[in-house]
Amino acid sequence: MRINRLLIRESGPLRNVDIYFKPVTLIIGDNDRGKTTIINWLGHGLFEKPHPLPNGETWSDNIGTDSLVQMQVSRFDNIYDPRRLKNLLFVREGELSPKQHNPEQALKFWDNEVRALIYGQDDISGQLQHNFLKAMGVGRSGKHAWLNAFHDKLLRFKDALEDILPETQELYHKENQINQLNASLGAVDEQENYMRSQEDVYYLMDKLDLGKKYIDLMNQKKELEQHQDDAFSDKSLGELMIQKSARLEKTEDALKALKREINRLKNKEQHFEHEQLSKYGYSLARNLINLMIGVILVVAGLYLAFKSIRHIGMTPMKISALVVFISGLFFVLKTFYFEMMNAWGIEFLADDTRLRKFEKLLGKKQCEYEKLEQKYFEQRDEYRDIMAEVRRSKGKQLFETRENQRTRIVRTLENVRDTVFKVFGFDQPRDVLAEINNIRDYLNNNNVDFDYMDLYRVRRQKNDIVHQKSQQAKDYEKMKNNIFGTLKPILDELKDSGYPDAVKRFYPEVSEWHIREIQDIFDLREKIDPVVDRVAKDRHYAEILVDLCGDLSKKTETLLEKTLQNPFFEYIVQYTFGGKYKTFVAALEDKHIRIFAVDGHGNTFSLETLGAGASMQFWMILKWSLAKELLGREDGIIVLDDPFSYFDALRSKNLIDVLKAFVQEGWQVVCTMQDNKLLYDYFESLFGPYLEATNLNRDYY
Repeated sequence: MRINRLLIRESGPLRNVDIYFKPVTLIIGDNDRGKTTIINWLGHGLFEKPHPLPNGETWSDNIGTDSLVQMQVSRFDNIYDPRRLKNLLFVREGELSPKQHNPEQALKFWDNEVRALIYGQDDISGQLQHNFLKAMGVGRSGKHAWLNAFHDKLLRFKDALEDILPETQELYHKENQINQLNASLGAVDEQENYMRSQEDVYYLMDKLDLGKKYIDLMNQKKELEQHQDDAFSDKSLGELMIQKSARLEKTEDALKALKREINRLKNKEQHFEHEQLSKYGYSLARNLINLMIGVILVVAGLYLAFKSIRHIGMTPMKISALVVFISGLFFVLKTFYFEMMNAWGIEFLADDTRLRKFEKLLGKKQCEYEKLEQKYFEQRDEYRDIMAEVRRSKGKQLFETRENQRTRIVRTLENVRDTVFKVFGFDQPRDVLAEINNIRDYLNNNNVDFDYMDLYRVRRQKNDIVHQKSQQAKDYEKMKNNIFGTLKPILDELKDSGYPDAVKRFYPEVSEWHIREIQDIFDLREKIDPVVDRVAKDRHYAEILVDLCGDLSKKTETLLEKTLQNPFFEYIVQYTFGGKYKTFVAALEDKHIRIFAVDGHGNTFSLETLGAGASMQFWMILKWSLAKELLGREDGIIVLDDPFSYFDALRSKNLIDVLKAFVQEGWQVVCTMQDNKLLYDYFESLFGPYLEATNLNRDYY
């Protein structure tokens, strides 16, 4: 199986990438340049295409209106054949994961010459653990690998704590600012509440002014109406005009009242019809059911009588037939005659009579409305004729002046009347005047000292404080999230590595008090507030953790020095299952690999414990001796996504040496990496013309 070419045209950074593959192909680029996208498309072609491809043909996927991805591979039989899976290493960023459907298949990935042995003891501790590890050929070396990883995490935790110590002081200062703003806000709230109580009294003063304005308008209107006839030289014409105007207003009010009465009767009639429909619908359904029961009983009685007609005498069957028949007949007669014809008919007749009364009354009101409306139109025409004659009279100018005054007062009065009714609950001048007197008496007995500008200034001060508090709270939450975001991943890693339980195992001289202090922070690590409260706000506690991590780091370095003399090669693979980290430790013994699972406590687990579909992640570097054991007689493909980001220069060169061993055995290697001239030169020195490099930043290789 060989990858020959990959063409990608998409809207992202990979606008037009055309890669031709050699035995060793490097894809170089900075972050966010599309390296992982290329690896994903390779994985899609190698693992997920549903049909085998003939030799030399290509597959293509449209990933947009103007995007295309094509990949060309050499002929192979069936990509899902497990015998092919063992010759395909697909390494995500920081991860070596053969494409597998379950862990058992993943373990069979290793070459047929390698024996993968799973030891299933549930718990191995103390001397038994030491003997077991020694028999496996790992001994202190396995402990060394765990300690090395643990040491790196300890240093990261220590550095993170030291980095956030300055932030804790700012966080503490920010919290004090928020507390001070809360105290200021409480004082302003108390002042505002007092002024609002004064405002309630002031509201009565507004109510008093409104009532007085209403009474004054009513008096002005009444005075104009009383002296309206003074505008005319002809007294009889003025009196007639006033009389016609009053009669027209009275007719208009009666017309509006009659309209409201008609609408009320219509609504009542509709409600009654709805009730009748519901009542008779239910009654009809009930009577039909009773009628059906009666018919069924009659038919059953006739059937039993027919069956017993051959028997002589009064047999039990005949008696039963007679009883059933009579019962059914009773149901039919009772339901049909007494319910539906008699009682239901009488009730229906009564309801119908009531409905007809509604309709008759409504018709009567409609006739009254039409007559009154006709009367209103006649009176309006008479009033208009009188008004035309008034305008032609000698007092036209004086009349128009007073009529305009009256019109203006009436319009103002209509607006004021609505407000008065909402405020007082009534609009009769006599009632409003009584309420005015009550308010005046109350205000005379209460000293009112209130200024709206003072209330405005207090409310503006309150809004400013609320705004400042909101901004400070946002900054406070942002700082808390930053601190928590720094600590949480490292806390998870240390916890999943068995820390702080590992401290008890490897560092017995550490005091129980320190263990409890460490345990507290890990028990609370899922919640942001306890973590920040304990680590960020308690500087003494944070300093204790820093000192403890530094002490543990030194002890770890000492232990590491003692474990470096182990002759066996080992590496660590971590996989995630159920949210907890376990560790695979593999060691060479008699040119074979023995594999077993170990967690941070030193406990071992069987294959069933691992669970199906667990993905395996490389923690340390593959070395030459392991590569020799992996090599088989058939070729294969290794795809690695940026593996050198996790290693120093020495380990990176060791990995390249491993890849050389695979290439010499006929394997194809595809690898992404950062723009690193030193590593590229080392690749070029080993592979020469068999190396192809594509630089996504700039193509100068």
